[in-house]
Amino acid sequence: MAARRIWSRPLKQGLQAALVAAALFLLGRYVYFRWRDVSDVEFTFLVGPLLVSLLLLAGFYYGYSQSWQRMLNWITDEAFAVDRLTLHRVFFFSFVSRYLPAGNVLQLSGRVELLKREGGRRKVGIQSLYYEQLYLIGAAGLWAWLVLIASPVPWVPAWLTGLSLPGVGIGLLLCLLMLTAPEAVLRVGGKVLPSFSARLSGIVIPPLSLIRRVELLARFLIVNVAQGGAAYFVLWSIYPKILSMPGMFLVAAAAYPLSRVAGQLAVVVPGGIGVREGVFAVLLGPFLPVQAIILSAAIIRLVSVLMELAIVAFLYALGRLHPMAGDPDQNAV
Repeated sequence: MAARRIWSRPLKQGLQAALVAAALFLLGRYVYFRWRDVSDVEFTFLVGPLLVSLLLLAGFYYGYSQSWQRMLNWITDEAFAVDRLTLHRVFFFSFVSRYLPAGNVLQLSGRVELLKREGGRRKVGIQSLYYEQLYLIGAAGLWAWLVLIASPVPWVPAWLTGLSLPGVGIGLLLCLLMLTAPEAVLRVGGKVLPSFSARLSGIVIPPLSLIRRVELLARFLIVNVAQGGAAYFVLWSIYPKILSMPGMFLVAAAAYPLSRVAGQLAVVVPGGIGVREGVFAVLLGPFLPVQAIILSAAIIRLVSVLMELAIVAFLYALGRLHPMAGDPDQNAV
């Protein structure tokens, strides 16, 4: 039995790596052939839409960090005294770590350890991460469902779009799970994903009241819309013809959060690099030239990384100016 356990983990990791490699190959193949199909694409550069995208990205990061902090206050049964500056620092320091090997896993586990180092409790950090990932991914799915009701797309069967009975049923089921049984979803995830189950072992997921679940879902829905809107405005800044395409704001604003989810699920790929951009190209490929999609995705990635590094540098400098703000002896959960 022990030998079986020793071999099972490397086999699972190898299978996961093989699946990610196969997905990257197929995404690359799709982008390559779509690139060849379109020989000439006119690009421009508009500063106005790019500035709007920067504001939306800043709102995405701020709203994301604030929502995580809000959860920390909800799920702990003791006074949460770690100051906001420290929490922002923990959040963004762990955020940039996702570009290291196994970065998506490192980002989450690193945030737990950083929170513990700053005076928090490991259990509280893990609990908040489960809720955060559940609602971040679930809200991306909910936003995509709302877009499909308003603007059907070629890559989804017609019977799942608009006000069709199956489509409405799937959306309502997603809302029901997010609002009534998030703990059950986490438990099912623990049974499906062994690595998830190992981290969940011994951790009691505290229930949230219905009003808090509604607020959490609304917060992460807004966060997803902000990030998707940023992607649309980057597309507009380099390919203004997008303005002549009805409904493209909704489609692009839903496609980017879904592509981010794909990158999150590819845990062996640092930061989901390549996966996010490839999925974004696949989702928008029926509407736009793939060159414009890939260029916009690369710009979003570059701007996101630079913004994250700038926030980390600012918080580090602020922490040096106010060292007592992060003193674990004065801030304990």
